[in-house]
Amino acid sequence: MSRLKVFFVPTNVSGVVFYRQWQPYLSLLRNSEIEPLIWWFKTNQIKLHPWESQILDKEIGPTIVRDLDRGCAWADIIIFMGLHTYESLDLLKKLKAAHDKKFIMEIDDYLFSIPRKNAAAEFYKPGSELTITGLEQMKISDGVVCSTPYLKELYAPFNENIKVVENVIDLSLWRKKVPPVIRQGVIIGWMGGGTHEEDLEFIREPMFRVLDKHKGVTFRIIHGIPESYKNHRRVTYTKSFKNVDKYPAWICKQKFDIGVAPLADNNFNRGKSNLRWLEYSAMKVPTVASNLPHFQTSIVHGKTGYIASTQEQWEHYLTLLIQDAELRKEIGNNAYEEVKNNWSLKSLGKKYQDVIKEFHNASPYETTTPNASFGVNQ
Repeated sequence: MSRLKVFFVPTNVSGVVFYRQWQPYLSLLRNSEIEPLIWWFKTNQIKLHPWESQILDKEIGPTIVRDLDRGCAWADIIIFMGLHTYESLDLLKKLKAAHDKKFIMEIDDYLFSIPRKNAAAEFYKPGSELTITGLEQMKISDGVVCSTPYLKELYAPFNENIKVVENVIDLSLWRKKVPPVIRQGVIIGWMGGGTHEEDLEFIREPMFRVLDKHKGVTFRIIHGIPESYKNHRRVTYTKSFKNVDKYPAWICKQKFDIGVAPLADNNFNRGKSNLRWLEYSAMKVPTVASNLPHFQTSIVHGKTGYIASTQEQWEHYLTLLIQDAELRKEIGNNAYEEVKNNWSLKSLGKKYQDVIKEFHNASPYETTTPNASFGVNQ
């Protein structure tokens, strides 16, 4: 029996493409039943993948169209990440009409309820090009792959054939040098972009109380820091940024002892994955995370991390970990083993193989317009 051919088409920034397409591609490379191909991915592409905005370019546009057409002709399953422009949506429709194949949409965020404080909210407001494009792509696709069960629930009104493939971690990229047994102080760490101000604001008061009570403790913020944190004497930060291929080694060098994963409670964040916990766990760093769906289902509270709902709980669990080095080691090791056994590239390959086969064997999807509408920004 011939192998099923899968064509991955990136549209996002390199970090998102890395987790949502590059790692699935790698996990399938040695698969006996699936032959994967990924088109035009660079690990230093920190802005949106350029092909969507270059379709109409007189020089490169025809090459883009030709390459995508050839890839679709070769493949049995074509997995497009979420599109961002009317031009790319029009091209998808033409490719879908020209090729009797299964076209799948890949998405890992909730497009229709971006919090107002998020820097992307203006671009994703109802009626914008991005929301119209995303919704239309979802309606015409033969299926959808998303990163969390909650996202599947949110998108269920728009497509009846949705599969969940969760993010995983490549442990070989996250080798952390073990610090000396005796080391001064404890470093609480967080890394992320500039769209998490509301998330970090929720833990600011308990974080400051912890820092004020424990003189040897530092809170280290990587990349995106709210103004309200900058003047505390034991908050250190850098606005530096590393491309996704250099990011794991760079984060390992920050020598976090505790990792925090705060998320404000809204529909957008409820759809977020447990990626921050995966990254901390790959470094054997214990995590305190917000009480949101994907953290709830992946973290065993008190064994592979801590779940905090209130500011008081944030302060309590941070204090527990600060005061007990053995507890930090135990939770970090437990989390590492859990990730190694259940959230690895190997486990992703098996899951993605099954999902691809399910899409391929499914009846053709009727692309009629579902009775659904946009959500409202929170």
